[in-house]
Amino acid sequence: MNKFLLLTRILLKNGESALSLGYKKKSRVPAVLLPFLLLLAMLPFSFMIGYLVMNLYDSLLPVHQEGTILALGFVAISMMIFLFGIFYVINTFYFANDIETLLPMPLTSAQIMGAKFTTVVLYEYLVEAIIFMPLVIAYGIKSGSGILFYLYSILIFLAIPILPLILASIIVMVIMRFTNLAKNKDRMRVIGGMIAVVLAVGGNFLFQYYSRRSMSAEQLQELFLQKNSLIHLVSSLFPTSRFPAEALVHSTNLQGLANLAIFMGISLITLIIFLFLAEAIYLKGVIGISETHAKRKAYSQEELASLTKESSPLTALLLKELRFLFRTPAYFMNCILSNLLLPVVMVIAFILNSGELSKLPDLLLRFLEGNTGFVQSIVFLFSVFLGSANNIAATAISREGKNFYVNKYLPVPYLTHIWAKLLSGVIISLIPIILVIAALIVLIHPSVLFIFLSSMTAVLGILFASLVGVLIDLKYPKLDWANEQRAVKSNINGLLSLLLNSLIAGLTVFMMFRLDVPAWTGYIVLLGLTLAYNLILIWILAAKGEKWFGQIEA
Repeated sequence: MNKFLLLTRILLKNGESALSLGYKKKSRVPAVLLPFLLLLAMLPFSFMIGYLVMNLYDSLLPVHQEGTILALGFVAISMMIFLFGIFYVINTFYFANDIETLLPMPLTSAQIMGAKFTTVVLYEYLVEAIIFMPLVIAYGIKSGSGILFYLYSILIFLAIPILPLILASIIVMVIMRFTNLAKNKDRMRVIGGMIAVVLAVGGNFLFQYYSRRSMSAEQLQELFLQKNSLIHLVSSLFPTSRFPAEALVHSTNLQGLANLAIFMGISLITLIIFLFLAEAIYLKGVIGISETHAKRKAYSQEELASLTKESSPLTALLLKELRFLFRTPAYFMNCILSNLLLPVVMVIAFILNSGELSKLPDLLLRFLEGNTGFVQSIVFLFSVFLGSANNIAATAISREGKNFYVNKYLPVPYLTHIWAKLLSGVIISLIPIILVIAALIVLIHPSVLFIFLSSMTAVLGILFASLVGVLIDLKYPKLDWANEQRAVKSNINGLLSLLLNSLIAGLTVFMMFRLDVPAWTGYIVLLGLTLAYNLILIWILAAKGEKWFGQIEA
């Protein structure tokens, strides 16, 4: 136990968790403020959740199904932790630069995994709080709950991330155990990460699909006649979510205490099983992780000529940035694959529910076209979030590391380097937007005008988020890192970019919500604001970009 606690403390102190964000004693941001900055960045999103919970409570109370809100919220939290936890588990367990240092030490696999798992859980508490706090506070206020409700909530908050993270960890460990056998380990770990995501997302949606099919219309109708009976149905999306929901709904009697005890017991038992499993398979998947494979091939004159075609400096630098992102496992997992996860989940959800959606296109389109300003402001918020969350723009300079000096020797204007880095973030951020729009076109057939307006708004939102990220990283680059994982995951510039972008986009949505003007007037106001945002940032980039670039020293 002493070794486990000591190792956990060292991992947190040395910045191997995202909690540190590359913090140093001389950092411009005090360490104690970092978690609060992350929560502040997501404050607009949390307010929207609280507002939605209060409205849903009023709608479900007359049919005595208000407890379903808690079940739905806990399912959403568990799924979010499970899906995004896969990336963080891979990075912390396999791509951290402490692996080769820890293996020769007198530590068991369970101690190493236990310490790393603890750092992941602590990080997920911050992510969980974004949804959990507004959900429980809003529900508690509306239901007039007592002190036991909030005491149970604290225990549930601490336990919720454990089960989804254990499931994510087991999937990752099993897959990485076999991908470590390949010669080209970088490529195989990228493939292994993709397989883990596909299995996790696909398995969950298959479970949902067959759960829905297994219930007849008569059984579903009977459920509505019982108080809070829909908790059982909603919890089938993530079965263990039922127990914390039931614990809070019945917090005033023994039924609530029993459900809380069951949930805590399941969490403890699965944690013990996980540590035994880690002892058996973790070391076999991590030994030799730093080894690489190089393919040596002799090129003919014709092949060499085809590989060295002349192109414009901007195109060449842009292709270099894109290849760098796709070929480096840590960048691919954190910046590209995670960027696609949310839209892919949304698209799959649309497809699985296409039957229900097919009955609502007229109503949905009437809402979309009748509230143009507000709807497009939501599109702007969504695109800004996607453009910020992938950290591509906010680490554009930092990813160069100690090799940044090479850029200054190239016969290319500094501004061209900056535009190449900016465009790489914009291009990759547009991919999930295209997926979502394509799914909407197939499933609900929106008007051409709506597609055009949404596409234009999304492009402006992503450009805005990318400009903010590049400017922050240009002014405060983090070039001193031990591995690629630290450059993108433990980088405070990503948090600062997300914070600033979220606040500006959140205020924009709030203003559009409060603005009592016709739909098209609202859209014109939104278009004017987003254009102004981007023009101001482009002016700053043109005026200060080359100077800041020239001042950077690796």
